[in-house]
Amino acid sequence: MLDDKRRVRVVTVATLVWLSALMSSTQSHAQGSSVSPSAVSFFAGDRTFAGEALLVDRMASNHYSVFGVQRTGPGAVEHHAVDTDIVLVLDGSATFVTGGKITDEKERAPNERTGSGIAGGDAWVLTKGDIIVVPNGLPHWFKQVNGRIRYCAVKIRQAAATPSYPAGVKFFKGVEAFAKNGLVFGASEGRFASIYALRRTQPLGVESHGVDTDVVFVLDGKGTFVTGGTIREPRQLRDNEGTGTSIDGGTPQPLDPGSVLVVPRGVPHWLREITGSLDFFAVKVR
Repeated sequence: MLDDKRRVRVVTVATLVWLSALMSSTQSHAQGSSVSPSAVSFFAGDRTFAGEALLVDRMASNHYSVFGVQRTGPGAVEHHAVDTDIVLVLDGSATFVTGGKITDEKERAPNERTGSGIAGGDAWVLTKGDIIVVPNGLPHWFKQVNGRIRYCAVKIRQAAATPSYPAGVKFFKGVEAFAKNGLVFGASEGRFASIYALRRTQPLGVESHGVDTDVVFVLDGKGTFVTGGTIREPRQLRDNEGTGTSIDGGTPQPLDPGSVLVVPRGVPHWLREITGSLDFFAVKVR
């Protein structure tokens, strides 16, 4: 048995080691890009789709980028040699084709190909709340849009063109995804990514991740997410994961449908308040 003084000393040292690791992780990460990867990015619902589709570009430093896309007609055929696409639908509907053979295929950029259409393939009808994950190396195409569709896309760059990650398309209907109220898909190979569909009526606890970045995309409801600041009574939950009782200071981010929030690793965050109910996606990238 440890006496009280030694117990306090051990707990304090463990906490300091964890906090020091988080600080070192954030600082070393920030050196990888001229646009600091340690900076929080927030877009309210009315801003997500108001300008350019590309919201956050951290491909060079962290192997991911985030888009807010609004379509009223078909898109271009796409084939990414090294990028995996995660599509999270806010509203509207469209027919989305994956696989098959690109017609009139041509190169449009390094590791990127396009064409006039896709012959064959699988057709998916995307509607509100749906999730589809397209592995690198697989052609895909918004073939038909029924009026309008709005969605968030998270693009993750794999280390090489082969093999493809995941091994095949992953598709989840919104109703089924939010019925899980938790993890929907977790990558076991390739660049790490986990997708959660969460329906909350109560706040979440304080979080701080040593290696994971959180991309939050709100489907329905309103709430307040606090980022930054200082964690009160910090403690380690497990490796690279910390929590506490609350956050002092920080920046409150008002969430509404369509909001996008990107919280880099090492930044404390807290879903502090919810008005009624809040449905949101959380994509963890590493």
